Amino acid sequence: MLEHLLRRTTRCLDLPCLALSTVSLFALTWALIEGHDRGWTSAGILGAFAVAAISVLAFVVIERRVEQPMVDVTSSRGASSAEASWP
Repeated sequence: MLEHLLRRTTRCLDLPCLALSTVSLFALTWALIEGHDRGWTSAGILGAFAVAAISVLAFVVIERRVEQPMVDVTSSRGASSAEASWP
């Protein structure tokens, strides 16, 4: 009865999405920290926000296509985030 829970499944590391999530979080964090000192409309800050946005979009596109995604981005389609996370 519990065999399916005890079976080990192998999962591969999703390197492209790992890299994209790292880049997007780094760019967003850097832009938010440095925005006050460098100016919110400076080229570096706007560029970092653009890199973060493009990285997130690429992450979602790739995650929708891979067999074993890091994050199931299709689970909350058509529902609010509170509804999607409710058991």
